[in-house]
Amino acid sequence: MADLIESQVWILLCVGIGVGLAIVVRRFYIRPSGGPTQDDGSRFTDALTYVSGVIGILFGLLLLFTVQHYTDTATLAKEQAVSYAAAFDETEVLEPAKAESVQRGLVCVMRATATDFWAAAERGDLTGDANVLAWHHRVVKDLSKIEGTTGLEESATSSISSYLTAAETAGQGLLFNAKGNLPFVALLVIWVGTAVLSFLMALSLLDRPRLAVAMITSMTVLTLAVMAALTTFASPFTPIGPTVTPDALNAVMLRLEAAHPGPIWAPCERLEPSKAE
Repeated sequence: MADLIESQVWILLCVGIGVGLAIVVRRFYIRPSGGPTQDDGSRFTDALTYVSGVIGILFGLLLLFTVQHYTDTATLAKEQAVSYAAAFDETEVLEPAKAESVQRGLVCVMRATATDFWAAAERGDLTGDANVLAWHHRVVKDLSKIEGTTGLEESATSSISSYLTAAETAGQGLLFNAKGNLPFVALLVIWVGTAVLSFLMALSLLDRPRLAVAMITSMTVLTLAVMAALTTFASPFTPIGPTVTPDALNAVMLRLEAAHPGPIWAPCERLEPSKAE
């Protein structure tokens, strides 16, 4: 949210600088007799076309980059949910007495991930959430206590461990993608380009103030909208705009609860406090 506000403020500041500079230059601009010529207008048009083209190309490239960043993050969220689901499904191979503790741990890991872990991602906390990690360790410990009496059980415990590792890896990727900063050089070009474009538009239209206001306002609104899209796509856990949510994981839990009802779905205790508490 703070990044979104900051990006909008910078654009407005650049527009203000460009318009203010145009007013100052025009005030001290010594017109030739008869006012600006048609050649002067052509030069403004050429300059406006060049600057707007550069900004447009840069915006297009950055949109491609940030949309891909958002898409990759959403894919990681689905991979995490699939890994937890596969781990739970593998417990069906185990004897009921052995499977119950592992299933209970997996339920609590998924619940903590869908709540505490997502809250950590929204904060941009790369360390994740201690409660999720504590439940993950408990499941691993429960797995280590299981002595497989058959080759099938040994294979199942190995698969569960692998799926847990895959889910944890996907979760770490989600945290890394929580805050995708836009390159400063690209932002600098956008800021300078916006100021220059505002300057040229204002300078060429000061004799027609209503048209100048309409043109500069339209350009500013469009630039603000594109910057807002860039910022929200780059921060996929921001509650404003396109947001990566734990919908896939919640859907997995609904399916598993319907297929495996019982005491394993009782409320989970908190093993470690959350940083937000």
